[in-house]
Amino acid sequence: MVENSANLYLVSMFRFTEFMTQSFKQRDWFALLLLTFMLGVAAWIVSMPFSATTREHAIRRFHVASPSFPVWAAMGPVPSMYNFENRAQFTNELIGDGPFNEEHKSWFSSQLNHFPARILTFGDSTARYFRDQRQGTLEMSTRYREAELISRLEIQEQPDGSMHIQRLEENWVQHDAKK
Repeated sequence: MVENSANLYLVSMFRFTEFMTQSFKQRDWFALLLLTFMLGVAAWIVSMPFSATTREHAIRRFHVASPSFPVWAAMGPVPSMYNFENRAQFTNELIGDGPFNEEHKSWFSSQLNHFPARILTFGDSTARYFRDQRQGTLEMSTRYREAELISRLEIQEQPDGSMHIQRLEENWVQHDAKK
């Protein structure tokens, strides 16, 4: 079994080397650019456990809280990682920074696979959560290892019927990495 794995690795390395050699010989700059791009995405993913900066950017992406649109857009090709712990809670009440009333009829809490902000924008959820009142408070949390970002958003209907979302809070919490 180990010998087969070693042989497979050697064949893969030979194919990679052959691809690089042929691309340079044929001056296939697009293929080399695409390969460089793919290696960059792979390096980004591999660096997440080791780099606090990479983790922070990845978590901010999930909260649509990147420092700029180009930074957020540049992360588009990076696959959504299922190794984040994402949670969200919502109520139609405008509570500011106060506690959620879990007894309120519109309150709900959920654990999600990825992109917790999508809980209000994907599928039929917008029609379901804003049926009676077109306002609310959404709190999202995303955790990866010891780093957690908690964001609170307030949604209010505007006179023209559109919905305005305002970020009220953005708090980073550091957890004990051993737990």
